[in-house]
Amino acid sequence: MVITFFKRFAGKITNFNIFEIGNSVILYHLLIFYSVPFIALFGISTKVMFVDYKIPWLALGYAAAGLLAFIIGYFTRLGSYFAEKTPNIFIGVWNQKKVKIAFWAFFIIGTANRIIRIAGGGYFTAYNVSPLFSGSLFYGLVGYLDWFWYIALVIAFINYYKLKKESGDYKKWRLLAFGVLMIEIFYGAPTCSRIAVIVPILLYLLVKSFVFKIKYLQIGFVFLLMALILFPFGDICRNFSLLNVYQILDSSPGNHGQANYSAIKIENIGGFIMDSFWGRVNRSFVFSKILSAPRADISSYGSSLSNFFSTLGPPKFLWPNKPLSVNSLGNSIGHSLGVLYPEDSKTSIGPTLIGDFYMISGILGIILGMFFMGALSRFIYDYLIKLTNVSSSGLMIYSIFWVQVIQGMDNWVAPVWASLIKFFILLTAAHLFLAAKKTN
Repeated sequence: MVITFFKRFAGKITNFNIFEIGNSVILYHLLIFYSVPFIALFGISTKVMFVDYKIPWLALGYAAAGLLAFIIGYFTRLGSYFAEKTPNIFIGVWNQKKVKIAFWAFFIIGTANRIIRIAGGGYFTAYNVSPLFSGSLFYGLVGYLDWFWYIALVIAFINYYKLKKESGDYKKWRLLAFGVLMIEIFYGAPTCSRIAVIVPILLYLLVKSFVFKIKYLQIGFVFLLMALILFPFGDICRNFSLLNVYQILDSSPGNHGQANYSAIKIENIGGFIMDSFWGRVNRSFVFSKILSAPRADISSYGSSLSNFFSTLGPPKFLWPNKPLSVNSLGNSIGHSLGVLYPEDSKTSIGPTLIGDFYMISGILGIILGMFFMGALSRFIYDYLIKLTNVSSSGLMIYSIFWVQVIQGMDNWVAPVWASLIKFFILLTAAHLFLAAKKTN
């Protein structure tokens, strides 16, 4: 009996997939709420902003309650039951002639959209986006079409790995898939946005993990590189003077009165890298601020049913008086919570998923909201992956959903789930086009 238990346990570890949505949410929740308090507890962090850091025990307790509710919702049969009872149209293979058409359609539209973004002054996130661009009726549509490159990337990788697994003609798709991945990375890096570089890398790893077995060591190595390179790069790209703050560069006046940047202090680089990563992933700080703020001051920032339906509604060029998304409150709530400098008018702060649930209905909102999210996440995984036997269309929709859900854990509830519905409609239409006709 003991041997059987250990065999099952070993099987669970062997078959564990970090990209199964429930596993991903649990691990990411632990990272953003517990990693910094943990290292602070053991005195590992050297971060300047954590000099007088106090572990937010109340926030950690509420976060634990939310995580437990999610786990119960995910591992009970509720989501699986509804997935099994819902007719599934995503089973089957793709028509290879139509795959080429779909890939190039998404890629060309996505490319045209990126050109419009650059020409309109909406490319560099480190600087003020052009008011004409951000105030345009088409601004929201441009943000939606940004995802077309990601969809093209997912289609290319799915087709590449599926054909490779079936010993098909996969070499052209390998070139397209990795070509688009490189384009995404080189496009995203100058924007100073870490997410613009991280998302395509994660989509590549996700698709590969479901079609082929991918080693934990490979995933861990990629994650380590992102932590060591992308997070510090994002900080330096936005604010080069941070290198002086950390005394990595010697900015003392040179012979002609100009700053001398030739002296690099290697010993300070490690602290800067750690601070760049931990400072970005730490969400317990924001959540603790939400808990300590008077409910009357923060309740208006919570998502509402009207936020959901207005976000789900038609784009602004069809609805000129469309209410602003709750996402537009990111800078305002940052100032209300006291986590932004008074002169900072650019940075947008997300309240985190459990923070939004708390602003809506307190601790009850966290428990019920996270339970519902757990059940819904199980439905998404079973319906699109498990019950389709990892079909091409199921994996395509799941990949986009996965990114949206994980990104949404830092933000508001309403826009995330409204976006999921919009993408589901678009990707279902893509599936109907791609699906090969069944032959008797």
